[in-house]
Amino acid sequence: MFRLRTVEALAKAAEATAAGSAAAEDADASGELPLSPLQEGLLFHLMLAGEGRDVYVQQAVVELSGPVDPARMGDAVRTVLRKFLNLRAGFRTDGDRAVQFVPDDFEPPWTHARVSGEDELEAFVDAQRAEPFDPSAPPLIRFGLASLADGDHRLVLTSELILLDGWSGGLLVTSLLDAYTDAAAEAARPVPSFRAFLDWVNGRDRDAAVDAWRARCPGSTNRRSSVPAWSTPPPTSPPPRRCTATCPPGSPTASPPSPATTASPPAPCSRPRGAWCSWP
Repeated sequence: MFRLRTVEALAKAAEATAAGSAAAEDADASGELPLSPLQEGLLFHLMLAGEGRDVYVQQAVVELSGPVDPARMGDAVRTVLRKFLNLRAGFRTDGDRAVQFVPDDFEPPWTHARVSGEDELEAFVDAQRAEPFDPSAPPLIRFGLASLADGDHRLVLTSELILLDGWSGGLLVTSLLDAYTDAAAEAARPVPSFRAFLDWVNGRDRDAAVDAWRARCPGSTNRRSSVPAWSTPPPTSPPPRRCTATCPPGSPTASPPSPATTASPPAPCSRPRGAWCSWP
C-alpha cells in the first residue's frame, strides 16, 4: 500500500521535496523557464503562422448577470496574472533553444466598452480575437468586458493555446471571479510551482511515451499529422465558448458600501456554468 515504509525513507523523501520546491521557486524567480513538449510544438506553429491565420487562438465569452464594476474587474485581471506566472509568459528562441520568459512588469491586457445590441457585441468579440499575438511581447492573453446594460455584461477571454489547456479555462474564470470578489483572499491561495510541473513533464520517458502512442495508433510510422487535409481553408479560430455566471446585488460595485453591508463580505459571483466551462 505504501512505497515508503520506514521513517528514514519518509524523511529523505521530504527533504528531496523541500529542496525541489526551493529550486523550482528560485527558477521561477529568474524569469526564464523551459517549455513543455506540447508547448514546443505549439510554439513552432505559432511562429510559422506569423501574422497570418492562427488556428490556435481560443476564446470564451462569459455572460455575467448583475452589477459589475469594470475597474474592479480590471484589477482582478492583474491579480490573476500576477498569481499565475505562466499566463503572462512570452516565448523566444536562443539559437536552437526555445524558452519562455516571465516579465515582472506587465500591462494587464484589459478593455471595457459599452455596446448597444448584439451586432456591437459581436463586433467587440471579433475585434478581441482578430488582434494578433506576438510571442515575444507577452501576455498572450487578453480580457475584455462588454456592457450591454447595468446588469448585463459579457466577459471575453482570448488567448493562445500555448498558455493554458482545456482543463484550465474554467479554473481561470473561477479564479478571476474570486479575485473580483476578494482579491486579497484569492491572491493568498497557494499555487503550485509552474517550474515544478515543467520539470516533471520534461522528466518523463519519451521513448516509453512514443511506444505507448504507437501501440495506441497502429500503423503510424512517422511524425506526420494524421488529420486529413482540409478541403477548404480552416477558420481563423474556433467559435468562442460560452457560459454564464451571476453577480448578485451584494457583489462589489463602484458604489461605496452602506453601513449595513460592511460587516459581511460581498456576495461572490456564482461559478461559471453551461455547456462550455472549459476550453477545448
